[in-house]
Amino acid sequence: MLHPTAAPIAPDEATKQIAACVTADPKSTGAITQAPWGQTQLRFTDAWPLSTGKGIRVAVIDTGVNPHPRFGTPVIAGGDYVSNTPGTTDCDGHGTIVAGIIAASSDPKEKTAFAGVAPDATIISIRQSSKSYEPVAPKQQTDKGGYGNLNTLARSVVRAVDLNAKVINISEASCRPAAARPGDGLLGAALKYAADRDVVVVAAAGNVGGDCAPQNATAPQQPGIASASQVSTVASPAWFSDNVLSVGWMAKDGTPSKYSLAGPWVGVAGPGEDITSLDPAGGATGLTNLLAEKPGAKLGAIQGTSFATPYVSGTAALVRARFPTLSAKQVIERIKATAHRPSGGWTPSVGYGMVDPVAAVSDVLPNDVSAQAANNSTAQMPPPHARAAPDNTARNVAFIGSAAALAAALITFALLDVTRRHRRRREPQP
Repeated sequence: MLHPTAAPIAPDEATKQIAACVTADPKSTGAITQAPWGQTQLRFTDAWPLSTGKGIRVAVIDTGVNPHPRFGTPVIAGGDYVSNTPGTTDCDGHGTIVAGIIAASSDPKEKTAFAGVAPDATIISIRQSSKSYEPVAPKQQTDKGGYGNLNTLARSVVRAVDLNAKVINISEASCRPAAARPGDGLLGAALKYAADRDVVVVAAAGNVGGDCAPQNATAPQQPGIASASQVSTVASPAWFSDNVLSVGWMAKDGTPSKYSLAGPWVGVAGPGEDITSLDPAGGATGLTNLLAEKPGAKLGAIQGTSFATPYVSGTAALVRARFPTLSAKQVIERIKATAHRPSGGWTPSVGYGMVDPVAAVSDVLPNDVSAQAANNSTAQMPPPHARAAPDNTARNVAFIGSAAALAAALITFALLDVTRRHRRRREPQP
C-alpha cells in the first residue's frame, strides 16, 4: 500500500461534465444588505479584537471554491479530484458558499453587513465532489449522481494536511445503515493522519433524508457511546469522533433541526438555515441566499449541516490564531467547553450546543490558562469567567463488524508512517 501522497491528484476514473456551472442569481445578488441571523446570533465580529484567524490555513474539501473579491487573501489551489482544474473552480456553488462563511472579509464599501467568521484566514480549495460531473464509464450505478467518493475524500484529507492546513472543513457526509460494512477504513486512516499531525478536522453531521435515514435516537444519552437501539444510520466522516469535530444543525428558533442527523458522535452545532454567503458564480462579486441542490433544480434557501459546519471551522481558525500553542484536540475541547450548552447537557442532536466564537477566544478554561497567558497577542478583553471543562469521555462508537476492519486500516497506516472581555451576558433565547 502506497503512502496516500503518492496517489495522483486526479479523479479515480475518467469523468465528464454533464451540467453547466452555476451563474449569478439576479434575484438575490446585490439585494442583500443585512447580516444573516447566524452572524447576529454568534456575534463573531466581537471576537475580532482578539483574533481574525490570521495566518491560519483552512482547507475546504468540497465542490471547489471560485475566487471572489471578498476573500481577504487569495484562495490557494489545492488540487482537483473531480476533473483537471487546479481546484479553484466551483461549478456547483456549494464550496464557495462554505468558504465564504469561513473567511469572507467585511464589505469594503460597507453596503452589506455579511462577513465570514475568520476574515483573515486563508482558504485552501480542494475540489473533491461535484454533481456537475460523472464518470465516463461508471464502475457502479448510484442514485446520487455526480462524482466523488470516500477514496477521493481520504486522499483530499491527506492532501490538505500536506499543504499545511491547520483546519479542515468537510461539509459532506456519506451515510450507511449501522449494520452494513463500513467501507471507510482508508478515510479513517486519513483522519488519523490529520490528527497525528495536529490538524483540526470539522465535518457535517449529515442531513436526514436519502441515504442518511432513518433518523437516529435523539433522546439524551452518553456522548460517544452507541448501541444498536440508538443508532440506525452511520455518517462518515462524522462518526470518527476521536479525530473529527462533528457539527449538527441549529434552527433559527434556537431548536435542533429535525433534519440534522443525530448521533453519539455529534460535538457542537451551528446555524444551519437561512444562510447568506458569497455568490458562488464565477466572476460574481456580491452575495446570495439561494442555491440549487443540483444542476437544473429550482433555487431554494441555503440550509443543512453543510453550512453549519463552516461556522465551527471559522471558530477553530480564530482559536488556532489566538492560542497557537494549543493542540488540535485542545482546540476541539475548547470549542465544546465554550458552546451554549443545552439545558439538560449534551444531546445527540446538537452535542454540547451552539458554537460561541467569542467565548472560544476569550474564556479562561482550567486546562489552558497558561496557554492563554503565554499568547503574544496585545489585544485585551476584561477577564472572563472561568468555565468548567467538558466531560472528556472517549468518543468511541462501537458497531459489530466495523471495529476490526477500521483498527486494521489504522494500524497499517501507522506502520507506514501515514500514522472572550468578561463572559458576555447572554440574551434570552427566543
